[in-house]
Amino acid sequence: LRIKRREVGTTSHWDATAQEGRVVDSELGRRLLEKLQSGKPSEQLYIVREMGEALGDEVWQPFFSHFHMLPTAVQVRVIEVGKKSRSRVPDDFILQLIGGTRVMPAVTTAAILVAGERQMHEALSLLEVHLGSWEPSVRAAAATCILKIGWGV
Repeated sequence: LRIKRREVGTTSHWDATAQEGRVVDSELGRRLLEKLQSGKPSEQLYIVREMGEALGDEVWQPFFSHFHMLPTAVQVRVIEVGKKSRSRVPDDFILQLIGGTRVMPAVTTAAILVAGERQMHEALSLLEVHLGSWEPSVRAAAATCILKIGWGV
């Protein structure tokens, strides 16, 4: 992935901005969002993995309108990067992924683990269903999450 300063017309120093943990240039943020929404899977994964923490909330919100069109690996990484920030990956969205019928097992597993980290009691009824899942990772995640929520482990 190459987004050069001349492409976005900025004179800001990307390295300094990334080290500070935020993307301040709105044009650069717009270009990153464009790459997140329509770039190649490798570009999307790179942006989320390497720059996810630096992207502002305004970049994350429109990103979810295209979430289900993203490759599974990118979806999982988005959930993992945003697990500590409810403003980036809202609880409602996590619950939709856990309760969804057309969600890939890896995405369901990641969402379940986030629910456990966040102590989301409202997910318990959805987790019971996943204890009988055909996918071992989903079953294990559901059991782990129920233990974390129920017993505070």
